[in-house]
Amino acid sequence: PDADATGFDRFTFQPQFLEGLGWARCAYRSVRGPVRCDWKREGARVALDLDVPVNSSATLVLPAGVLSENGRPAAAADGVEGIVTRGGRVTCRLGSGQYRFVFTPSAE
Repeated sequence: PDADATGFDRFTFQPQFLEGLGWARCAYRSVRGPVRCDWKREGARVALDLDVPVNSSATLVLPAGVLSENGRPAAAADGVEGIVTRGGRVTCRLGSGQYRFVFTPSAE
């Protein structure tokens, strides 16, 4: 959860795509409902599934790259707001719901 959050009403997803690791799965049963972050490498891309409980919001922080949700640009997706690319990172805000992102990291 964020430092000033009340019962997981705001939290941050910041998955780390470590070299040699093909996938990761984590979940937490918060008082507001399940918080989930699963990812899996698919060639040069990463499939990223997130659950944000009802009456909660989240910040997603990723390395710089291209982000889409359910086959469309993330900026056009329901519940995704405030996409900012700065300092080698992509950051956006997520409302309650389930998300299926595809992330393609920028070439370094």
